[in-house]
Amino acid sequence: MPLLARAKRRVAVRLNSNALHADSHQSDICAYLSVILLLGLALNAALGWWWADPIAALACCQSSSAKALPAGVAKPVRTRIFEME
Repeated sequence: MPLLARAKRRVAVRLNSNALHADSHQSDICAYLSVILLLGLALNAALGWWWADPIAALACCQSSSAKALPAGVAKPVRTRIFEME
């Protein structure tokens, strides 16, 4: 995925395509989330840490929401979610 993202960025610059440039960032995020997921599963399988997989899932949610939302929006949304009762 990182190689794909880099290639998309190069083509986006040549074509002057904002959409392809944004898609390259999406490929970066996808690779990052895959690493987090595999790390959690590996810790669970190798060491028996049952809590590693849920922690990895929370890390995926946190990182994807922070990268997907514009700056300054993720924190208020997170605060509202946790304050709901």
